[in-house]
Amino acid sequence: MKKQGQHIYLLGFMGCGKSTLGRFLANILKRPFADTDVLVEVKMGMSVLTIFEQLGEKRFRELELEVLAGLAADCAHGKVIALGGGTPVREKAWPLLQSSGRTIYLQRTPDQLYTHVRHSNHRPVLQRGDEDMQLHIENLLHDRDPWYRRADYIFPCEDSWDVEETAERLINLLEGKNENN
Repeated sequence: MKKQGQHIYLLGFMGCGKSTLGRFLANILKRPFADTDVLVEVKMGMSVLTIFEQLGEKRFRELELEVLAGLAADCAHGKVIALGGGTPVREKAWPLLQSSGRTIYLQRTPDQLYTHVRHSNHRPVLQRGDEDMQLHIENLLHDRDPWYRRADYIFPCEDSWDVEETAERLINLLEGKNENN
């Protein structure tokens, strides 16, 4: 794996598996794991949903960048990092990401994402009573996809893979092994 000491950033839409896969991958690679949403929550002493409600989305996005800047500045001990779904949609995030590690877009279809998040009540970006959730996911993914595609790797995820198989395939991708399975 190149950039051994640098971070591995997992990015993609909410519900694509960044946190679940990230924890598993970090364990396999014997690296620390970090989740930017959790770090924002710890920094502020409140949930992401409460931050959105009390401080607004704009302030949350500023906090995301602050957390990312702190992680990027400390890349000597490479971590596996799950980024919030909106983090890579900020131009200011990309120099931090590119200078401190490799980025992987965990790509899923709108239908896959809807299936993963439809019962979620802790995702403020999906808390829109005036719009069908599936349509909202499709529209938001359409807007975010060009940003996500800036990643070093685009990794299409299959629901038929369990977390272990997904991690194995991702490690093969990172190590440059040909995947014909």
